[in-house]
Amino acid sequence: MRDYPSFLACSVLAGAIAAILDYVVERIGITRRLWDYPGERMPIGQVPLSVPLLFFFCGIIATLIVFLLYQQQLVSLDHPAPTVQVGLVQAGLVILACYFIVQYAVGRVRSLTFWALPLSIALYLFFPEPMLLAIAVLTVYVDYYLEKSLVKRSNIRYEGYNDQTAINIALSYFATTLLLLEVVTALAVVL
Repeated sequence: MRDYPSFLACSVLAGAIAAILDYVVERIGITRRLWDYPGERMPIGQVPLSVPLLFFFCGIIATLIVFLLYQQQLVSLDHPAPTVQVGLVQAGLVILACYFIVQYAVGRVRSLTFWALPLSIALYLFFPEPMLLAIAVLTVYVDYYLEKSLVKRSNIRYEGYNDQTAINIALSYFATTLLLLEVVTALAVVL
């Protein structure tokens, strides 16, 4: 990506956005005692530095994926302007997402999917790329496998962790991955 400074800048910005969003979600989860990272070193407000750093690199990887798909002409960054009708649907989905962000922040909703899914769909309507959907679906299965196998062997304490929790987290990664890939696509167009 050295020869494409806009993608390089996009990767750092996407990484920063992913790290900040993850930090907020982790902090809310720890504050509500939904999970904990006992014995972790270098915490920032009880969130281990390694977790937002991991998501920072996920933002960079998402940019690399979009860049490679763009190079292979599997993703186009040239899209016609959305119609007014699609714009209204997008606005409604963003409002719905904002409502559920507030509901999650105050503790009335425990699933991240309720805000991430409408926001992802709103972005997808602006940049409809089937490859991005396929990658987002793949992350559901990868995360479910990792969640089930790693949580059992790690230092993370989940209260009431069960198969339903693993499914909820995996489904939220569909929306989160799609959201991240769409943000990268939007940033690549702007930058």
